[in-house]
Amino acid sequence: INCNYITLLKSNILINTSVNQSISNNNMRSTLTKCPISNNKINKWKDNASNLLNISGGSVNVSMKKTIIRKGLGVWGVLQVLAILGNALKRLFPIAIQPFLQSSIKLSPFNWFLYITWSLYMAYTEGYKAFHLKFAPLVVNRSFHLHENISILNVLFAGPYSMGLFNADKKRMIVSW
Repeated sequence: INCNYITLLKSNILINTSVNQSISNNNMRSTLTKCPISNNKINKWKDNASNLLNISGGSVNVSMKKTIIRKGLGVWGVLQVLAILGNALKRLFPIAIQPFLQSSIKLSPFNWFLYITWSLYMAYTEGYKAFHLKFAPLVVNRSFHLHENISILNVLFAGPYSMGLFNADKKRMIVSW
C-alpha cells in the first residue's frame, strides 16, 4: 500500500480525490487526507485534477487567456483614471502653490489660517471620505468587471466607464455627473 496526499483547492472547496467527495473548508486551511492508493490511481487522479483546474500540458488555455484579458482590461481602466487625475493635478497644482512661490502675494495670518484649515478640510472630506472610501473602490470594481460588459466604446473609454460616467445605473450616473 502506497500512501500519498492528494487534495485540490478550487473555489473555497477542498475536493478529496481519494474518496471523490467534496469537503467544505470554512477556515480556508488546506488539509491533507491520507489515502492508500496505487500508482495507476495517482496518475488517473492527476489527470482529473488537471482537467478540473483547466491545466493543459504547457500551452496557455482558454481560462488563462480569459484571466489575462480580465486583468488587462482592469489595469487599462485604472490607468486611464490615473491619467485623468494626473492631468488634473498637473494643471491645478501650480495654482494651489502660488501663495508659496510668489512674493507679490502677501497673506495675513488669518488668510494663512483659512488656507490651511480649508486644505485640511478638503483633504479629509474629498480625499479620504469621497476618494478613498467611495471613488477608488468604485473605479477598481468597475474596471475589473469591464469584461462583463465589453464593447469597443467601453474599452476605448475604460476610464470614464470605470468612473461610472456612462453604462451605469441611473443613480450611479446622477451621482457621477
